[in-house]
Amino acid sequence: MTKPDVSAGAIRLELVELCEAQQFSSAHLRLLETGFDAESHPGLWEYLERRAARAGELLLAHRLRQALLRAGVRSPDIALREARHALKDNQPDRARAYIEDQFGHLPSSPEARILLGVALAAKDRAAALACLDGVESSDADTALLAVDTLRGIGELALARARCEAAQARFPDDRRFTNRLTWIAEGMGDLATASAVVQAQLSGDAAMRGQGLTRLVRLHRRLGDEAGAMAHAATLLKTETNPLQKMRLAVLLGQSRLLEQLVSSLPADPGLTGRDAEEIAALLMDEGCVGLVLWLWREGIPIGAAAKNLLRRNGFGPGSARAMPGGMEEALSICSPEILFPIRAGSDTEALPPGWPPRLRAEDPILLVNSTLAAGGAERQFVMLARALCENGIAPDRLHAALMSIERDRRHAHFEDDLKALGIHVHDLSRMTVDPLLLPDAQRNRIAMLPTPLRGDVLALWQLAQRLGPAVLHGWQDRSAMAAGIVGQMLAIPRIVLSARNMRPEKRGDSSTRVSRAVYRELIKSPTVRMTANATAGARDYEDWLGLPTGKVEVLAYAVDERRFSPAPAKVREDGPIRLVGLFRIVPNKRPLLWLETVAALRQRHGIALAPRIVGTGPLIDEVNRQALRLGLEDLRIDAPQTDPSGIYRDSDAMLLMSSVEGTPNVVLEAQACGLPVAACDVGGVRDALHRRGPDAGLLMRADIGAEEAADALAAWLPGALSAPREGRVAFIRERYSMSALAQLALDLYGGTS
Repeated sequence: MTKPDVSAGAIRLELVELCEAQQFSSAHLRLLETGFDAESHPGLWEYLERRAARAGELLLAHRLRQALLRAGVRSPDIALREARHALKDNQPDRARAYIEDQFGHLPSSPEARILLGVALAAKDRAAALACLDGVESSDADTALLAVDTLRGIGELALARARCEAAQARFPDDRRFTNRLTWIAEGMGDLATASAVVQAQLSGDAAMRGQGLTRLVRLHRRLGDEAGAMAHAATLLKTETNPLQKMRLAVLLGQSRLLEQLVSSLPADPGLTGRDAEEIAALLMDEGCVGLVLWLWREGIPIGAAAKNLLRRNGFGPGSARAMPGGMEEALSICSPEILFPIRAGSDTEALPPGWPPRLRAEDPILLVNSTLAAGGAERQFVMLARALCENGIAPDRLHAALMSIERDRRHAHFEDDLKALGIHVHDLSRMTVDPLLLPDAQRNRIAMLPTPLRGDVLALWQLAQRLGPAVLHGWQDRSAMAAGIVGQMLAIPRIVLSARNMRPEKRGDSSTRVSRAVYRELIKSPTVRMTANATAGARDYEDWLGLPTGKVEVLAYAVDERRFSPAPAKVREDGPIRLVGLFRIVPNKRPLLWLETVAALRQRHGIALAPRIVGTGPLIDEVNRQALRLGLEDLRIDAPQTDPSGIYRDSDAMLLMSSVEGTPNVVLEAQACGLPVAACDVGGVRDALHRRGPDAGLLMRADIGAEEAADALAAWLPGALSAPREGRVAFIRERYSMSALAQLALDLYGGTS
């Protein structure tokens, strides 16, 4: 080591001056030149590290800390800052080691305890929660890290409470307001999320643009299309950042607007390199690969990450696939279409006789769904698993994979029911996903998929590759697409795609182009079969995909006869008719029309009613307000229940006014309990409703108004209430039994040996 020719005091003065001038790299070089190393003069290095960290020179601060650590210098501040750096660098185990070495396994320091909880979150949820419980930080960055960690592991209620407390401690830090919006939206509290965003619109231009975009999304989820369009118009008139406008175009599904915004970028003098990279990432997430290539050709700095991914898939200057010659050609280069065929020869290969092979006793079956939320399709996913278990499939052969079963997001309504079957349940959102486990070609192709399909396929691929199922069955569009792609990649013998109740574009789904492309590709394969839950849904998907009639098969729902059966017969007591509606309180269930119909029954026909709604959703506040306006002060609203059989038995009749349905579970279950049902003629309602004899249900026009519906109900109700209920019950048991569902599913799976 060179002997210093200046004193430590003199060097410290130089460091102070250089740091005051923000010349941190020069200060570091000065230390190295004079020979004052970390081992002999740790105080100088610690001083420079603190100043660099405070100024945001994080990489230099990290290098200085590393030098101190190699010299054996340990201090609480160094451990905390290096742990924070390790977490930012996605190295939680390293962060944990720094904290536990300095503070132990349960630190008394609030900041150390929070950082340890963050480090543990990915692998030990319980230990992470123990660390984070009851501890608050006086540092805003650490408090935010705790909020984000709780949010990341699905503990939204805890994240919200901590975020609100931090918001009170740091009222000028908008990051907590931003997080509170996302958390409230994730918990389904759209009204709070909207109010929080609205209050922030007076901020700077960037915040205003982000806020308006969020308000568009929130109002659309609330069913307020007019409000959403008003906010969209405001953003387009006032926003100058092309990135914000593109996010809006994507949110609204406006491909022409997106095209115009992209085409104007080369002439935009205010476009920054950072914005250009974010735009490229946004376009790649949407599958607009050709538009990214066009920007690259035009000299827009799309970033190294986008260039590397494109090159790995054969795109770019000098690559096998030519750059687009113009905008029209660029628009035709889209993912996932450019990735087809998923597996070479999958649509033309000659299969062995009798393929796929019949299921053997040991063959695993993998069922996939997005969530276990309180919906009809989710209930039937559990029913499918139960039917298979009760009809010859051993529970240990059956695996259920869910994209998320986070309780605070209301994704776990049926989790206990599913786990009670004794089958294997996999939460894909909590699985460690390592892309390096995939072969290079498949990893590159998956990385080119649009989101969220990309993440779904990656997580499911690793589970399916490990389990090696004989059958892969995707339930609802999102899961069906991921299951189909993974099944083709892994050459799984039988793939079943169970679609939703109608084509995505009728539901306002922004992923219509992607889902149509994926389905049309998958259905070519002889190993793939596609189903819908009702005849109307099957025909709708066939029309949308250009398939011959019968190509999409009907996999009818089932009703558990043990749970849904009539209560012992008794004479109905005098009093108001107990009219119930079981539905999510969302626009397509038309809850306001339901209320107006009930009010018209009372006012036009003088019928005494005890109205009850069982459900929840974003329109619940509007329902309460409308009930008061209509004079329905006695309306009872209850939360949904896992087992609604008692609700049916405590009711006299059920009314459903949906504008959109597949095969509604509530119609099947209510009739299985002997209840008369009135519903609108949409989706699979016609198939699900008993319509013959004195105990027939009431099928109303799809576009019926409240007064006409009230007239029809008034004429139908007396006879329906007095008629024997056996016909309704028999209708369900003959057509929607558990054994019938199991047999239909096993036939799709190729039968059993």
